[in-house]
Amino acid sequence: MARKIRLKRKPFAKIVSGLCIGILLSSLYRHKILSCVLLAEKCCRTVHINYKVNIGIDHLKFNDNHTVPKVVKTSNEGLDLNSYIHKNDKRFLLIGVMTTKNYLDTRAVAAFYTWTNSCSGSCKVIFFSSEGSTTEKQIPLVSLDGTDDSYPPQRKSLLMLKYMHDNYINNFEWFMRVDDDIFLRGDKIEKFLRSVNSSVPLFIGQAGFGKKEEKGKLFLNRNENYCMGGPGFLFSYKTLRHVGPHVHNCIDNLLTTHEDVEVGRCVRRYTGLSCTWAVEVRIYIMQSLFYHNYKEEKGSFKTLTDKIVRKALTLHPIKDQRHLYRIQNYLLSSHIQDLHKKKRNLQRELTQIEHNLGILKQADSITRQNIIPSWTKFKPRVRGEVLAWNFLSKSFISDHDLYSKSDINTPLKHALADSINHVLQVMNKNARQKGKRIDFKDLSYGYRRVSPLHGADYKLDLLFTFFKDNGEEMTAPVRRHVYLQQTFGEVEFIEDPSTASANIEYKESNSPFTFSSLGQGRQSLEIIHFIVPLAGKVPVFKRFMQNYEEVCLKDKEMTQLHIVVFNSDSDLSSVKSLIGIVRQYQNDVDIIFDRDVLLRIRYNTIKNIQVYYPIVFSQYNPSLICSISDSCDIKWTNLTSDHGYWRSYGYGMVSTFKRDLISVGGLDTSIKGWGKEDVALNTKFVGSNLTIFRSIDPRLVHVFHQVICDTKLNNDQYQMCKITEKSTFGSQRQISNIVFSIPDILNKNDKKIMFNQFIRYLLFKK
Repeated sequence: MARKIRLKRKPFAKIVSGLCIGILLSSLYRHKILSCVLLAEKCCRTVHINYKVNIGIDHLKFNDNHTVPKVVKTSNEGLDLNSYIHKNDKRFLLIGVMTTKNYLDTRAVAAFYTWTNSCSGSCKVIFFSSEGSTTEKQIPLVSLDGTDDSYPPQRKSLLMLKYMHDNYINNFEWFMRVDDDIFLRGDKIEKFLRSVNSSVPLFIGQAGFGKKEEKGKLFLNRNENYCMGGPGFLFSYKTLRHVGPHVHNCIDNLLTTHEDVEVGRCVRRYTGLSCTWAVEVRIYIMQSLFYHNYKEEKGSFKTLTDKIVRKALTLHPIKDQRHLYRIQNYLLSSHIQDLHKKKRNLQRELTQIEHNLGILKQADSITRQNIIPSWTKFKPRVRGEVLAWNFLSKSFISDHDLYSKSDINTPLKHALADSINHVLQVMNKNARQKGKRIDFKDLSYGYRRVSPLHGADYKLDLLFTFFKDNGEEMTAPVRRHVYLQQTFGEVEFIEDPSTASANIEYKESNSPFTFSSLGQGRQSLEIIHFIVPLAGKVPVFKRFMQNYEEVCLKDKEMTQLHIVVFNSDSDLSSVKSLIGIVRQYQNDVDIIFDRDVLLRIRYNTIKNIQVYYPIVFSQYNPSLICSISDSCDIKWTNLTSDHGYWRSYGYGMVSTFKRDLISVGGLDTSIKGWGKEDVALNTKFVGSNLTIFRSIDPRLVHVFHQVICDTKLNNDQYQMCKITEKSTFGSQRQISNIVFSIPDILNKNDKKIMFNQFIRYLLFKK
């Protein structure tokens, strides 16, 4: 019986023994044989990346205690290096930044106070400059003896590696060489390097081969390259341990004038390593990780929203140190957005749990933001509350409140770019595991609306390019409809230090349009001249004079009224010739205004600097409003979409100084008949050095009057007049309500019958 049991155990014992022996042999191969092969062969290597490995290695000790006598003499000013990096520190990454005396107080300082803070304490940064370099700024600086600021900095670069080897080879796992015109993403670099084995000799960067005209002059073999110095490159401590002792030998045997080529040659000579090839790491293409900006020569990085910029470990070049702060601000803002998103998702989970438990809270600004995305967040009670959609493309937007399309403004461009980038992040979340990715190509068209309580909604038709890699790359165009919601954040109150202690007197008024004391003081002494042409509008003129008396005469405002009366045989040229006074405000007897308008005129019109074009609220035909509603009390302060519209494209009213008017050539008095002279004057102001300030004035209302277009006008003037006539007829909602209220219009196909019934309804319904 015992014999049978032993026979059964023999196969199992063989399997266990084989596994143990296999594990031992594989371990021996990895740590002994493989390292030797890497040092001996001069062929392409593969970097194995495992992103699941995210274990801190700061506490690990190095077994190799090989040391080399320190031969590089240095001096440093600024921050004390002994307190900055302690002798027994065990950290992850040391970054050496090459700079010059000229940039110590600009680029170096900007770098130290921007991207060096992104390392989260796991890395240290030292700036290396030429012999005799000093600074009063608190930055870690090493002045390398025997070096100067001449270009190319071959000696300085190699001696920098020597210094890091001699002083810190046992303190760090990775070493990096960068220029001072770079922005480095320390958190991303750390995450990348945590997935790479630092105990293996590695030389990582963007592989370079030289320019076409330099082919054959860099003394590189067919399978050899070098890591480009601009975007920076990395050494594992194993690599630097083998290169450091031989730096002076490399300096004595330079073959070219290129610093990065000679560093690569030195590394290859003593380790057998070339720079990491782009094909060696499929998902981490070195060219996109160590990014050199070829689009913008000055390195302003205006294309910060590009997916490559968001993915890159380093950004190069940045010649103006101010852009370092701008990039830092952008990245911090993006990080804040990510944190807000995480917070909102957690709050939404809590809200959903409370809803499931039946815990109901009163709706407020916070709970509204925690509602799960939905098209029905806002539920209109009547048709007038339905939120309208605006059509948009990549170049223009057609607003439902305006009569034509307009260019997309900068805030909306940024909002669209951020939304599309968010879509790409979601779609490419598991791109590495799936072996495919999607890149944005173009925006075909879309729709946008804004809910004042919740945020902006988007319906976008986007074009993408689909990439799939299953051994052979495959690309295909893809079109997708994307539905997005940008939720408003919580309301925040921030005290403004510049106004917190200011003694500002506020005028007590229930009107939201009161401008307190704007325009008082010096400007209140300036006289506003109103120029009013009058032609047979006696009742209208009477109303205007009553308004002028109430606003200006009773309060003794500093104004003067100039009325030009002419008969039907006269033309407008006589009126236009009167515009030659100190300060003028061309007016219309159909206008109603109040005292606040005078304040805004004085405040917004600046001599030799700015002219003021107020946007007037123009009333619709009151007979149409009265035909729909029983109550026909139309107040001039009613600024709803049913009562009128803003004349966004009207330039008939302008406030300017005489000197500024004369400087641009004045009004064109040769134009006769209705219109065009205001547009011509505006064109002159646009072509001058004066700033045009244009804004709505909620207390400047154009009372409705019938527009009669003279058929004797030239074609351009006649068409402009007809457009104005049609635009004052009524709102789109009111006209559509009339159409919906007449069954015959909806049921008849005869266009003539439809038109006649529609006109009859407007003329005879009371």
